[in-house]
Amino acid sequence: MKKNKAMRLASCLLVLTLLTACMISGTFAKYVSGDTTSDTAKVAKWGVTAQASGSLFGKAYNSNTAVTDGDEIAATSTNVSGTDNVVAPGTKNTKGLILSISGTPEVANTVAAAVPKDKTNSDIFLKEGTYGVMAEANGVTAANVTDYYVESSGTYTKATNGSFNADTTYYKLVDEAAVVNDYYPINWKVTPKTGNAVENIKKGTELLTSIKTVFGSTSNNAGVALDNSCTITWEWPIGTDAANNDAADTILGHLMNTNSKVVKQDAGAVTYQAVADADYSTKLAFNVELSVTQID
Repeated sequence: MKKNKAMRLASCLLVLTLLTACMISGTFAKYVSGDTTSDTAKVAKWGVTAQASGSLFGKAYNSNTAVTDGDEIAATSTNVSGTDNVVAPGTKNTKGLILSISGTPEVANTVAAAVPKDKTNSDIFLKEGTYGVMAEANGVTAANVTDYYVESSGTYTKATNGSFNADTTYYKLVDEAAVVNDYYPINWKVTPKTGNAVENIKKGTELLTSIKTVFGSTSNNAGVALDNSCTITWEWPIGTDAANNDAADTILGHLMNTNSKVVKQDAGAVTYQAVADADYSTKLAFNVELSVTQID
């Protein structure tokens, strides 16, 4: 009897143990749902080149007889102006400055040409008017004194009869130039890669306008190839309208000489004053920034 009771008890314990094991094992089961994905990327290709090559000016110029390649500005000729670049009547540059853009970017972009923010362009010019140079005169007498000028407080006036004084400094007006219209001696030329060249451009502002016409200020879609260029050249011609241009050129040359007394005739009077800064410029500067920019 005791044995049977013991066996029944053992069986019950076994069943309880199995039930407990099943219950415990059930607590470790869980639902699992899932998915996987992946992606990669690279930096979009830019690969655009905006380039300026060549040059516009040189530190010296050749004589006409020495020219063999069509350019009268050459670094190998005698330096006539120290470290400064120079231009002069009869000089030119037919090789010029080449602006170009190329490449096929993978992003949308804009192309533009402008003057850099920290730069300014300037032209050589002589404003409309009558000019000359007052040179100290010798051999002035009472008989010819009216051919000469006297200076007082910066104004040069013709001497009058009976005014001769041996101690007075007299001046002779030389190299007179009647400039009918504002004179810009440099003739610029912009030659695009395709299409017709724009010639006889007189001002730096007009030059920039022509360059903008070549490159535009346009928007381009991603993947569109960029391929455009233009060549900028110039010439200071001589032998045309010599009665006006040669005389004006001479005045510009005198203005580069600080010892020359360059004067301009007063409007409505036969008197002369020292030429004002606003009447001329002897400095030539051209700056341009060609840019290709990604559109935001």
